[in-house]
Amino acid sequence: MRPSSLLALAALSISAVTHAQDGLLDPSFSTDGMVIYDAEGNEENGVDIAVRSDGKLWVLGHSYSTKEKILLMRFNTDGTLDNTFFGDGVQELSQGVGNTFSSCMELQADGSLFIGGYYIDELGSTSPLVIKVDANGNPVPGFGSNGFALGSNDGYRVTDLGVQSSGTIVVTLGPLSEINPAVCAVSSTGVFAEPLVQLQCSLFDRLTALQVQSDDRVLVTGYRGTDNGSNWVALILALEPDLTGDLDFSPGYICGQFNIETQGVEYYDSGNPLFFTNDTGNDIAVLNNGDIMVAGTTIDTTGNADVYRTSLLKVHDDNSVDASFGLQGWIKPYVGSFFKRLLVQANDKVLALGGDFSNTIALARFDTDGTLDPTFGDLGGFTHTAIGSFSTNPGGMAVQADGRILVVGTAVNNDNDIVVVRYDGSVVGLDEPKNNGYMLVHPNPTAGSFTVAVPQGVQRIIITDALGHIVQQRTLNGNVNANFQIGTPGVYQTTSIGAGGQLVQRVVVL
Repeated sequence: MRPSSLLALAALSISAVTHAQDGLLDPSFSTDGMVIYDAEGNEENGVDIAVRSDGKLWVLGHSYSTKEKILLMRFNTDGTLDNTFFGDGVQELSQGVGNTFSSCMELQADGSLFIGGYYIDELGSTSPLVIKVDANGNPVPGFGSNGFALGSNDGYRVTDLGVQSSGTIVVTLGPLSEINPAVCAVSSTGVFAEPLVQLQCSLFDRLTALQVQSDDRVLVTGYRGTDNGSNWVALILALEPDLTGDLDFSPGYICGQFNIETQGVEYYDSGNPLFFTNDTGNDIAVLNNGDIMVAGTTIDTTGNADVYRTSLLKVHDDNSVDASFGLQGWIKPYVGSFFKRLLVQANDKVLALGGDFSNTIALARFDTDGTLDPTFGDLGGFTHTAIGSFSTNPGGMAVQADGRILVVGTAVNNDNDIVVVRYDGSVVGLDEPKNNGYMLVHPNPTAGSFTVAVPQGVQRIIITDALGHIVQQRTLNGNVNANFQIGTPGVYQTTSIGAGGQLVQRVVVL
């Protein structure tokens, strides 16, 4: 059954160019493009979303009735709950008799999931938490204690996580009280190491998101605040695979207040504090050429009242700002009040998810030069979706193999409900003219081994999965062929990058 279903998925991807305009609600998903999950009497919050290799959706959240529990939900591709998963499509995960919260998840090549969050025990102490479940959603006994790995009760919570090739889980830790944020390694068996306190510059420093790169280096974003919290600046922290500061990225920063040198961190202020202030980094991603992009928020002070605005920062891999991007590396479009999540597709289109502090989710698509993609949405590069009667808060997003975009969040009505939204989005590259010759992927479909043949001048080949994550890449050094081996069935995208541009092709692994 697997080969035929994958071939059907590949055919669906090839026909994706016939979709409606990108960025509009997809009516084939629950008839109106959205699903609202409401367990009557409970308060549910939507946190993150991932697409399985079979096209079904993992949705992560948490729910409160008598205590807070994590919800792991599985949806069919049409937006209905998958009742083959725990009978009704919903599983509750709880660490103990206290309250268990979720914050993020990471889908692995074997179908397993790592879930990040935190646990507040019956005495009110907070501990960071990582849960591992298998491809069927069952906690993995060999990880932590029956699938639950708990850190010490020192007030930290997991704000984001990623997994290195060794199996080490890297987490950013955010404080619930006035303690310094940190980065921490969790072993493949679920043992928390001592937190590595990377920032000690003020009581208002925060680490919000991370990305593990293909070479196991780690990029982290967040913000640093003054001691009175009156001004924030965005940060990028670059770490070697062992989580020490990346000396090539930055010479280090001296915190004058504590006289502590922090290697690998750089701070970015969007400019004149008379006009813009309080820059934050909420998510981070790496473009195909190695440049780094940070999504967040800034405050526009040019009017009679301070106005929150979305922001994007672009820097090179040596931490220098891209001066050609907006104004000294920053753009601040009128898309919404903040960006929360960032996703770079294989064709270098940049998706940014945020909101406007009211009842609207904002979804935008940019080119790498910071211009809004005018073919996306109904507002000239972006779209707004109002769902909750009081507010709608974005959580996470993912992209299907056929290019359609999924968003999960919280719709605030009389209580909180989980909402899943799907937008049209075409697969870029399959039917576009080739701009620098040809690229041949053979055999395709494949049992796992395949060769990519490209024209002279191509410098690099990148293989990404359906989530847009890089699974393999090669530097060619003058060669015109590269061999790849992928063991996990699925639909992957092959992108070749050279001076003449990019070529994109799909490969189906059976």
